[in-house]
Amino acid sequence: MSKATVFPVRAAPDIAAAVDLAWQFFEFAKQATGRPDLVEGYLADHRVVEKFADFENHYLPPMGDCLLARLEDGTAVGVVMLTTKTPQRCEMNRMFVSDKARGLGVGRLLGMAVLQRGAEMGFDEMTLDTLKVFESAVGLYRALGFVDDTRPDLYHQPGNDMGVHMCRPLTDLAPHT
Repeated sequence: MSKATVFPVRAAPDIAAAVDLAWQFFEFAKQATGRPDLVEGYLADHRVVEKFADFENHYLPPMGDCLLARLEDGTAVGVVMLTTKTPQRCEMNRMFVSDKARGLGVGRLLGMAVLQRGAEMGFDEMTLDTLKVFESAVGLYRALGFVDDTRPDLYHQPGNDMGVHMCRPLTDLAPHT
């Protein structure tokens, strides 16, 4: 297990680190899929540049949250974002662990923390959308209790068969006060 600490992003330096890691995720996705056009289309369709420019109103409470993992030396090595989909459902977005920290358990720490955060915020369910080529991430999500989600109304992406859609109830996690 890693010597990383996961905490909520609130201050400007942490927002900058989270955004930097998210951009690393998108570059990683371009390489892993061999389809930079698909990733660029996602960035445009989801207005990612615009949302990152207004980070506080998209990825911080009450609309969502963002968690950052730092090693003992302060290096930011992982990020995960939570966004509100409905009053009952949230979505895990952009979980990414840098090369420096892969294999240290940082992804598992981030995953457990974002699940707990979703429960604390009062959501009943968390969904996620990832790519089949991210096999280790899919395995981690399954280990965290996610199962395949076949509700097509949540994931309408014509012509894209590269995705994996998953969900997990949060009702088994006791909110901390």
